[in-house]
Amino acid sequence: MPDDFSPDDVPLDAALLDDALLDDDVRAHLAAMEGAAEPPDWTLPIDTVRERGRAAYAPLRPTAVGKVEEIEIPGTGGTIPARVYRPATDGPHGTVVMLHGGGFALGDLETHDEAARRTCAGADATVVSVDYRLAPEHPFPAGVDDAEAATRWTAQEAHDLGGDPERLVVTGDSAGGNLAAVVARRFRDRGGPALAGQALVYPVTDMRPGDRWPSRRTAATGFGLTREAMDWFGRLYLAEEAHAAHPDASPIVASDLSGLPPAFVLTAQFDPLRDEGDAYARRLAEAGVEVEHHLLPGTIHGILTNPVRLRSGEVAWRLLIDWMRSKLSR
Repeated sequence: MPDDFSPDDVPLDAALLDDALLDDDVRAHLAAMEGAAEPPDWTLPIDTVRERGRAAYAPLRPTAVGKVEEIEIPGTGGTIPARVYRPATDGPHGTVVMLHGGGFALGDLETHDEAARRTCAGADATVVSVDYRLAPEHPFPAGVDDAEAATRWTAQEAHDLGGDPERLVVTGDSAGGNLAAVVARRFRDRGGPALAGQALVYPVTDMRPGDRWPSRRTAATGFGLTREAMDWFGRLYLAEEAHAAHPDASPIVASDLSGLPPAFVLTAQFDPLRDEGDAYARRLAEAGVEVEHHLLPGTIHGILTNPVRLRSGEVAWRLLIDWMRSKLSR
């Protein structure tokens, strides 16, 4: 994928999933994963899976930022661990609340340390990375409640953090994108505070069972994130089947998406979550929300935070940082 690649210039057949169209480095990465033949996550104790995820990020050389601080945020279910990243430049800066991915059951401050650093340095922003409660120990809506509480607290304390409460973006990848979308809607419904934007990177927008999204069938296996893994995450996260149809679990079922902050939505061609992410972007636009939507061809779920730096991941970072800078500028 060349450096001047613009994903919006490439016409895509939404039903076409020919692996010959995979980027070369993505294909090599998937082959290496298959060759490693590690046992599937759902066959292992959850703590083992979480530790395996952290270990994958340990070799990364961290991006330099001005200052990093461990904090605790008050929440309805107890204190929420978080980490604040401040730029090396003079502030006040725009502020970003980061909600990590991991199927609502995996991921933490360590798996997303480098993502927070790249956001801080690239967007010249104060970043608050949130270690919200995870399933199955804390099923829905614990993670949603923590995400909302942490974002509200960040808005209230932004000045003391070196940030600017008038320039606040909430962002997340995968499950974190789901939480970011829900936070944005809860803020609208509960009287603010106002957000400058919501950045949703290959978000989960529909936790309901079934095959209503073609990409969940056509990309169910062979592209990293599998249907079996998603079903496992759903079982861990949703203690009651009825919760799947709640808009705080499945943002796409919300009846009204008008009045939400500007959105950045990024999806990937070979991602089982592609169709529901694309549909959510369309629904936002139809509701009158300002939307910047990018569907990246030739690539898969997880590229933004993948320990293997794929070319498409670097394209995703450039698009995301450019959008954040536009929303966080004075």
